[in-house]
Amino acid sequence: MKMQDYALITQHASSAGMDAVSRLDHTPVPFGCGYATIRFRGNTGFGRWALKVGMARKSTMGGLYINVAAYGQSVVLKAAFAEAFAEVLRANGIDDAYATSRLD
Repeated sequence: MKMQDYALITQHASSAGMDAVSRLDHTPVPFGCGYATIRFRGNTGFGRWALKVGMARKSTMGGLYINVAAYGQSVVLKAAFAEAFAEVLRANGIDDAYATSRLD
């Protein structure tokens, strides 16, 4: 794939994430911190591109990740975004992409 393909794929993935969040009927709780990421291998064309453009970071667990910074501390909203984002990546040949989320 070309670099512009990766940019377009991530734009579609981000839109899918925002759409997933907009469909939720969720009121964030006023306590706790939620985190969500999209993880994938770094030794692929997409991984190298995402690292180069500053979208991804190296994970201490191996591979790369994109942090979901939006949506305050709501793990529900962040997780919905991450799942939809990863789904679009997988649909476009980035087969190893998956979402993670946790409370801190």
